Amino acid sequence: MAVDRIEQDAVILDGNHPLAGNKLHFEVQVVGVRDATDQELEQAYSGGAHACGSCSCDDTGCGGSCS
Repeated sequence: MAVDRIEQDAVILDGNHPLAGNKLHFEVQVVGVRDATDQELEQAYSGGAHACGSCSCDDTGCGGSCS
């Protein structure tokens, strides 16, 4: 998070990641594959932690921050 500007009675923050809006290219190598655990499957099918993939969810859920 970065300070965007300072006004008389407020500080305006920019919460965007510095790379937001840029095209990113990744070169990856898959080094292993495994079956999902029962817990991972349960979370994926129930909408549990990390199911949305668009926020920083943790074991307590997303707190409504997922879109």
